[in-house]
Amino acid sequence: MLPFHLAAQQYAVPLEHVLRVVPMLLPTQLPGAPANIAGVVSIHGQILPVIDLAHVFRLPELKVDLWTPMIWLSTSTRELLIPVSSVEEISQAV
Repeated sequence: MLPFHLAAQQYAVPLEHVLRVVPMLLPTQLPGAPANIAGVVSIHGQILPVIDLAHVFRLPELKVDLWTPMIWLSTSTRELLIPVSSVEEISQAV
C-alpha cells in the first residue's frame, strides 16, 4: 500500500495501481468539466486527468505548490493523477 495524506486525513492506495509519484504540474482547466476534475496535464505526451479528491471527499481545498506530490495511478480503464498533501513510505497491508 502507498499511504498518503489529504488534508488531515490518511488514505492508502494499493501499490499495484501506483505508477509513480511526480511533482505538481499545473493542470490545464477544462471548461464545463465536473468540479472533481482539476484539469489535465501532459506527461511524456500522454494527456492525464487530474482528479481533485479533496472535492470528492468534501475536504478542505488542497493548497498546492511546486512541492505538492501527485500520485500517478493506473486503473483497469485509465491512468490519472491525484494531488495529495504528502506521501508516506510504502507499507504492507495487514
